[in-house]
Amino acid sequence: VHHNTVMSVDHHDDDAEALIEQVKQKEEDNTTGEDIHVQKENPMVQVYKRRWYILGIFMMSVVNYNNIWLTYAVSPETSQALYDISSSTVNALTTTGPVCYLIIYPFASSSIDKLGLRKSMLIATGLMASGSILRSLCGGSAGTFWLVPLGQVLNSMSLPVVASLPSVVSSTWFPVKERTLASAIGSMTAACLGCALSFLIGMPVRTVTQLRFLLFIDALVSLHV
Repeated sequence: VHHNTVMSVDHHDDDAEALIEQVKQKEEDNTTGEDIHVQKENPMVQVYKRRWYILGIFMMSVVNYNNIWLTYAVSPETSQALYDISSSTVNALTTTGPVCYLIIYPFASSSIDKLGLRKSMLIATGLMASGSILRSLCGGSAGTFWLVPLGQVLNSMSLPVVASLPSVVSSTWFPVKERTLASAIGSMTAACLGCALSFLIGMPVRTVTQLRFLLFIDALVSLHV
């Protein structure tokens, strides 16, 4: 009886060990499958030397947006004289940027995934060009002033896309070790450059004629960015 009991215990131990081995094998199979799946979803990025040039192109759109956005804020007195508006209206023109960003961003982020880099960039730059052209067409009369806020809104509608694209470029064109730097340069550095450029160009503006000329230059640049 003792002998049979020992054999029974050994038999159960063998079954338990076999069951454990099966569980381990399934876990290894699942892990391997997950690893392969992840690798397919995130293939190794092919690095090209022109990646910095590509990033520079997207940076230009960020610089251009911020330059256009702050045009009236930098020259408030001249803007009031040109359009015969109050300082509150000048501030409202600048407010269009963050307001449009908050409203459009949820839709812009999903559209970038669907449309891709190129189409999203073309839409954003098209909005900026359209907005800057409309602003330059306003001659200062009350009947055409509506072109100014409309132009500001169109330019501001590009912000969610323009602000998001540098990080997409970073993850697409750059290796992991360079992505933080590329994202920072493409977004924050470019935004600061655009704001600085707007102040450097706008602060010397003192007359209505100079402001009109500046609006024309902004429109011309937007067509080429």
